[in-house]
Order: sequence, then C-alpha cells, then structure tokens
Amino acid sequence: MEPKSKKLHDIHCLDVVTIKTPTHKATKRFIENNAFQAAPYVLHSMDVIAMDLAGTRSRQLDVSYLKKVGDQYNWQIDLDEALRGFPFEALVLTGLDRRILWTSHGFESMTGYTSQEILGRKPSLLQGPGTDPKKIEQLKLNLKSSKTFQVQLTNYRKSGQAYECLVQIHPIFNKERDLTHFLALEREI
Repeated sequence: MEPKSKKLHDIHCLDVVTIKTPTHKATKRFIENNAFQAAPYVLHSMDVIAMDLAGTRSRQLDVSYLKKVGDQYNWQIDLDEALRGFPFEALVLTGLDRRILWTSHGFESMTGYTSQEILGRKPSLLQGPGTDPKKIEQLKLNLKSSKTFQVQLTNYRKSGQAYECLVQIHPIFNKERDLTHFLALEREI
C-alpha cells in the first residue's frame, strides 16, 4: 500500500479489479480451487496513462514565467538548478515585504486558494492553530539571513483542513547582489 502522501497524479498505469457481489463463500471457493467457480467475479481493467501531462505542461509554463521575471529583474539565481534540487508541487514568489506577487498553478491544487485570492497577501495566511510558533520564528530568522533553507510547517487549506508542507525558500539576488525576492518551493508531505 502506498503512503498517504502519494498523489494520484503520480500514477501512470493502474489496473483495477472489482468483485461483483462478493461473499465469504465465493472468496473461499476461489482460494481453495484457485479458479473462478461462479459469476460473482467481474474483472474491470482501467489503464490510466500519463495522468500528469497537464501538470507537466503547467509546470513548464510556470518555470517559463519565472524565467521571464528573472530576466526583468536580472536575477542571479540559476532557476533550473534550484527547481531541479527539490521536488515541488507549488511555487510562491514574494517581494521583500513578503507579500505574494505570484503563485504557480500547483498552488491552487495544494491550498484551494486561487492566485487572485492570495496576491498581495502574506503566506502566513496559510498558518493556523496547529502551526508551530517556534518554526515561524525560525523561518523569520532564516529569511533575514538571506540564505536558502527548508522548514516543515503545518499549513491550512482554504477549507480549513490542515496539511504538512515542506518548504524550501530561496532568497533571490540580482546581478548587482541586491536581494529582490523570495521564491518558495512547496510540497505536501
């Protein structure tokens, strides 16, 4: 059995077997005879091919957009390297005031918030009663250090449902070595 954090979009092929009107006797008979003895069994096969194609396309569009922003601000960061090193579901770009300037397509899937609802707000909107205040303080200190770091937080979806989120935050500098943005790579764990 796969762990709960395994997402359906990771499946590329799935075969499903269902039993129509299963009974204990029928199951026992099948095991004993190693053959189907009665009609209560029906095999359904369903192949799920490349379920993540739309997600892959969205991710490509997100990365392309970030590269354009990076060109506009003369970012020094190697985005391909930063994104390759951390398997993410969502991206969040903030300004130095930590207000959200942009979110990836995966952000809505993860949190339930659309970009329009979250733009101009702070990521702390996702925190709630189960979010550890010590981790928030450590996050703030790490942001001030202007170094890449990771933190695991209990965040909350728009629906109020809690989830564990691993966040890697990259401070982004321009070619003049001025800090301009923060980029958060996020995945549910």
